[in-house]
Amino acid sequence: MKCNIMADFVSHYYILGDILVSFFLGIVLSVCPVDWYGDHCSERCGANCNDCNKSSGICDFGCYAGWQGDLCKQECGNHTYGLNCQHPCGNCSEDKHCHHISGICENGCKAGVFGTKCDRVCHEEWFGPNCEERCNSNCRGCNRVDGTCVFGCLTGWKGMFCESKCDGQKYGKECSENCGQCRKGEQCNHIDGSCPNGCALGVFGDKCINGTKGKNKE
Repeated sequence: MKCNIMADFVSHYYILGDILVSFFLGIVLSVCPVDWYGDHCSERCGANCNDCNKSSGICDFGCYAGWQGDLCKQECGNHTYGLNCQHPCGNCSEDKHCHHISGICENGCKAGVFGTKCDRVCHEEWFGPNCEERCNSNCRGCNRVDGTCVFGCLTGWKGMFCESKCDGQKYGKECSENCGQCRKGEQCNHIDGSCPNGCALGVFGDKCINGTKGKNKE
């Protein structure tokens, strides 16, 4: 007859291999060694089990990290990992499950995060999957997911990604300033509004906004 716990009144015992054998009134009581259970201790506990019930083989003492279930045969699910499957996975690419033991996203990260576990947000000026894309240099700070310039553009630039110079006779911050009368109707400088090739007849100054009888010719 096998018992999981030795009785207090056992008076004599000795070690036979890994099996503790005790004698009391001619009755032999034994406890299976770690990782073994069943009749004659002939069955092995599950490979992912922290030892098991000596009669049923159920993992009464829990599972190794990354495993779950009575017999510790199921990997962590529901986007969890680690000991007792209590840690949430990061934002792995394509919503794939992270590694059930380590939490590593083996196929990379979704847009906006990076790191082996995809649990770190992109640093300033970076965006996209694994944070590998850089925000446009004309951007005041971009969305970490899609790179759009949510905080606006530097002076002289426009567009969702601040990829275009001011045009249409506009310049300056948010392209809100009107160009002066540049020579031959040319577009002024998109940043400071100056006319690179001079002014139309009758005006002068860097931005060609000052009236005069003028000597400039078109």
